[in-house]
Amino acid sequence: MKQTLRTVGFFYFLATVILILNYAGWLTPPDSMRKLLSEIGIALLAVGTIHLLDHVSLIREVASKIVGDFRKATADAFQAASSILKDQVKSIKVMEGLNMKEVYSSRSAAGESIRNAMARSKEVSLMGISLNEFCRQEQGPFSDAWAELIDRIEKGNQSARLLLIDPYCHGATLRAYSETASSPTVPDRLENDVMTTAKLLRSIRDRLGQNRNRLDVRVYQMAPTVFLCQLDNETFVQDYYFWNRRLAKTPFPLFHYMRRGDSYSTCIHRELKQHFDFIWEHASIRLDDLDPINDRAPSPHFLMLPSRGLEWGGHASGIQNIFIDRRRASERMIEEIFQSRRVWIQGITLKAFFDGSELANVLMNKIRENRDGTDIRILLLDPQCKQAKVRAYREFLLNRQLSDLVTFDQFEQKFYQKSKLSRDLTVTKECIEEIENTYNKRGLLKTYDAAPNMFVLIGNNSAFVEQYTYGKLAESKYSVQPQHVREVILGSDMPLIEYGHIIDPIYERALKNIQERGQVDEQLRPQPYPLLEAHFDWAWEQAYPEA
Repeated sequence: MKQTLRTVGFFYFLATVILILNYAGWLTPPDSMRKLLSEIGIALLAVGTIHLLDHVSLIREVASKIVGDFRKATADAFQAASSILKDQVKSIKVMEGLNMKEVYSSRSAAGESIRNAMARSKEVSLMGISLNEFCRQEQGPFSDAWAELIDRIEKGNQSARLLLIDPYCHGATLRAYSETASSPTVPDRLENDVMTTAKLLRSIRDRLGQNRNRLDVRVYQMAPTVFLCQLDNETFVQDYYFWNRRLAKTPFPLFHYMRRGDSYSTCIHRELKQHFDFIWEHASIRLDDLDPINDRAPSPHFLMLPSRGLEWGGHASGIQNIFIDRRRASERMIEEIFQSRRVWIQGITLKAFFDGSELANVLMNKIRENRDGTDIRILLLDPQCKQAKVRAYREFLLNRQLSDLVTFDQFEQKFYQKSKLSRDLTVTKECIEEIENTYNKRGLLKTYDAAPNMFVLIGNNSAFVEQYTYGKLAESKYSVQPQHVREVILGSDMPLIEYGHIIDPIYERALKNIQERGQVDEQLRPQPYPLLEAHFDWAWEQAYPEA
């Protein structure tokens, strides 16, 4: 702006000088020159004026644009603020509706509030993974809250229920794997944390004497869902999730709910109490069951391996499925036969594999095509062996009311050849012999004379096993005998178990850690799949080839 004023001032000064000199008569140029000077002076005045007006106009435009932009920015800011405010109002209404008192950025941020709330409550319910922030921290609000809780329990003024995770349940194994798979953390950190807390709690309960029941401890056998501090009139809750590395600046928020009156249909405090109670009653075991007294040691110890439950042993053994129905088991065996280049089958009559069913057709196609060099071996019970006759006699007894009048020797001489087991064995053998002759597939069949102990089908990926027994229930609460079945036979009553060839890498690592520690009293059992392979190899070598 200053430069503009200087330029305009120069034009005005020059024009004024020319006009004054021209009209004052101080100069006496010709008339044509006088007229030219006059026009030049007027032109200079005009240029200066135009230049000034042009900048004034530009300033107005700029000012107008600035004002317009400011108004738009202000309107946008007000609109954004209004939207944020509306969202916050909605959130506040939701919090009010749930009777949520506060949201904390992390569990540590809520430490002092949890401590004060625990002091106000007669009963305390805590659920976590190891709860080591309470039991094992040397200082801080959680450590103080724990010391005050134990002191009040000792005086008989308070009681507490604690839920730790079972370090050997499937959920804990997954959690431990997720925490250490991509970080340098000690692989068994979770196990060590829970073990240490469990030992501490056991010693505290022993020290409490007659008030030990006021500190009740259980371990839950499921994936960790929440950290929960449940009190008389308020609840603190924080979600757990499977993370692969700890991010210090991104903790999960913790919510603080207050109890509502019974007239309210919705109360998160009550709902979370039901959550805790359900896990306490149906998904946990007593700490004493997980941490028994070892008679060989002077003090209690924590078992290094799970002593009960299904998950850990099942996964570590490679169990993929446990079938209690026939249809789904057949579907899985069909899949295994179809995709395997090795099919080994041992049974008694194996009628289900040669009766025209879908399962039988898949096996038949496998034998007929055999384009990939599939190794197919079939082991049947020898129909002339003593064990076949013993099993048939047991079925004979189950189907005759006057069977007690028929001895085994009488049955062997008069009834065995007509028995269902003998007939089925004959049909299966004839079917296999026909397949061998038709498709020139020799060496498919062998027979064995040992007591039949199990049905087994081994493919490339899975092995299916059903234990044989001589037991038969006249009536079963959950199963129905098909109406078309007239003869009672043994078998197909025990669950059929599918073992995988490859162990889940999570449990593969867990087994490796146990072996490396060398802290187990007994050797770990071998994996079932290779054990079943070895069983079949031996049985096949000892069996009799069919002529």
